[in-house]
Amino acid sequence: MDVAIAVYLIDYALCSYIDSITLFAGDRDFIDSIRYAQQRLGMKVMIMGFENNAGQPLLQSGMFVDVMQQIIALQKDLRTNLAKQNASMIAAKTTTVIQKQ
Repeated sequence: MDVAIAVYLIDYALCSYIDSITLFAGDRDFIDSIRYAQQRLGMKVMIMGFENNAGQPLLQSGMFVDVMQQIIALQKDLRTNLAKQNASMIAAKTTTVIQKQ
């Protein structure tokens, strides 16, 4: 299956209507096809996976995005936005109560 994915990666990199490829992977088996797609074909490639399952070549490639870190960042943003919305709702209700008096 790894060979098929590597072939698809190169095939997609050759397509004129695709400008970037995101690969969800963790093993180093794809590093050669990724480098080929980037260096020889000019394709933008991003690798997403879990850092604890990723091989060192992927981690050191500069293309790797840790999914868990992204989830944690999204959760933090969600909590921040919810807190802001709650504060706005409380302020709006307080203003309404004051205006009714």
